[in-house]
Amino acid sequence: PFDRTATPLIDGCLHSGTHYLDLAGEVPEFQTAAARDAEAVQAGVMVLPGAGFGVVPTDCLAMHLHRRLPDATRLELAFQTVGGLSRGTATTLLRDLPRTGVRRRDGELLPQRAAARRMQVDFGQGPITVATNPWRADLVTAAYSTGIATIDTFTALPAPVRGLMRIAPRMPVLFGSAPWRAAMNALIRRLPAGPTDQQLAAGASRIWGRVSTPDGREAAATIHGPEPYEFTAQTARLLLRHILAGQAIPGFHTPASAYGADLVLELDDIRRIDIDIDTTFDGLPPRVPRASRTRRRSRST
Repeated sequence: PFDRTATPLIDGCLHSGTHYLDLAGEVPEFQTAAARDAEAVQAGVMVLPGAGFGVVPTDCLAMHLHRRLPDATRLELAFQTVGGLSRGTATTLLRDLPRTGVRRRDGELLPQRAAARRMQVDFGQGPITVATNPWRADLVTAAYSTGIATIDTFTALPAPVRGLMRIAPRMPVLFGSAPWRAAMNALIRRLPAGPTDQQLAAGASRIWGRVSTPDGREAAATIHGPEPYEFTAQTARLLLRHILAGQAIPGFHTPASAYGADLVLELDDIRRIDIDIDTTFDGLPPRVPRASRTRRRSRST
């Protein structure tokens, strides 16, 4: 987990003048990286966590929506994935279960339990239930990239997982106990190291976002891409190409703040669809597109 590796590796990068990237996707790791901004500027080093699926598409979508509605003050982001699960992802999820996360409200990070809120989101194939995921790094990155003061993050998860997320913070002694951790570690060791080739080929990822202004104007969009681990490989490779081309900006950055909202469109087979919606901003009714616009850019690697 990046909470163990980020600090010593950033120390090493600042000392040696090496640009730092990682694949982290949770709030604490980004707070750790952001706190090193002044040191990184002085060292001429770019510190850019979140080089994978966990941040790149959501960060780009947030900036794109803010570009469409520059005076937006509220942002909601959600994602849905289809594919296998790696041991690393499972370890991070189970580690976070008993922890209270955060939401961003009027510029402040306030405590929030996992799965405390649910709503229906249409990623393009009909409405499905998503639940608050208060550990998402977007609560840091989207605020940094857009300046939007109120942000909520959601994930589409199976009902049993949503149930565990709701129960665990209420029973921290049980879910933080040594027997529970031992049982979960034994379970994780039985998992495959990562998705199979078939799962990678058949998988998909869908990201949804919506912004709103105080007077009720809204804008929404989705991004559709490959299986998340494949997405991560592509985004990491893309960011490395930018850095090796001399396009590294010293200091702490998010992917979109460094390379713009259209960074994700430099990848193959990515669709970004702008949606006109006709609902109130309460997160309850299904989203029904009135019209959509598809932007797609294909580029060989």
